[in-house]
Amino acid sequence: MQRYLLAFDLDGTACNDSGGLGKKTKQAFAAAQADGHVICFATGRRDIDMVSLGTDYKCADYLLLNNGGKLVRTADDAVLFNRCIEKSVCEKLVRHCLQNDYVLHIVSGMYWRVNRWTQGLTEYVNALGAAPKLYHTAEELCLNAVEGMMATEHMEQVCAYIDAQKLPLLHVQSEPGCTDIMCADTT
Repeated sequence: MQRYLLAFDLDGTACNDSGGLGKKTKQAFAAAQADGHVICFATGRRDIDMVSLGTDYKCADYLLLNNGGKLVRTADDAVLFNRCIEKSVCEKLVRHCLQNDYVLHIVSGMYWRVNRWTQGLTEYVNALGAAPKLYHTAEELCLNAVEGMMATEHMEQVCAYIDAQKLPLLHVQSEPGCTDIMCADTT
């Protein structure tokens, strides 16, 4: 029998309407694994966004997070691959967003910071069960290993700045009202 890598998106695919994995879905994953197949959740979510799944993320053998920027083996939570944004690039974008009052989230693992609290953030925090800390300057951030950023207001202006400055970043609208920003693959 051939073994297959079965990759599933989470939101709108493996997850139910309440954002979790249903009983039948978990049973199907377990049956596939029992047959020797490997399950991978491939998602734009970041570590902090996985909190809402609790330990159900362990239904997969691997997590491909951050729009492909991070690979985690769930058996031992080992990070097998992690593409991070250079510190100088982070600082440049953070300073620009602070100067223009553009909302910018900074995320790495469970590290989550934002420069301004919004109504949309309150709603997300309530749904997620975790909250970011506020930052007011680039100097108060840990920018050495930033996995990604998110713009949730003035997204077009933030993306235009990234493009105009030729920053080595990719940006993609992940959902209405949110643009994910990640390291451009330069290898």
